[in-house]
Amino acid sequence: MNILLMDGVTYEEWMPENEDQFETVVKKHAKEIFGEQSVYLDIKTKLKSELGTSSIPDGFVIFFGDSPHWRIVEVELSWHPLHDHIVSQVGRFISGIENTSTQKKIVDTIYNEIAKDDLIRW
Repeated sequence: MNILLMDGVTYEEWMPENEDQFETVVKKHAKEIFGEQSVYLDIKTKLKSELGTSSIPDGFVIFFGDSPHWRIVEVELSWHPLHDHIVSQVGRFISGIENTSTQKKIVDTIYNEIAKDDLIRW
């Protein structure tokens, strides 16, 4: 087991058994990962291109502050094949968000998620 000591804190290497286990950790530590001025939304919605190819990301994160923006979140394990799995999936995400009907679906889905959550709605 690899150990890292930084600023007096000991960190042990951890390898998740599967993506679900890793995704749970990402959700739990979203503020530390994405920053205090962010909101992680655990939304599974299909991003579909005009040609019909699609993929479902693990969630979305909205960044507030000086330059508000949002990002697609996809939790991946390091041993997944780069081109066969990860690059093709990112390509499907890009194709999906270029589709105007998918853009509307994303906006509506995020709006509805925020509207039903008293902690992030203001």
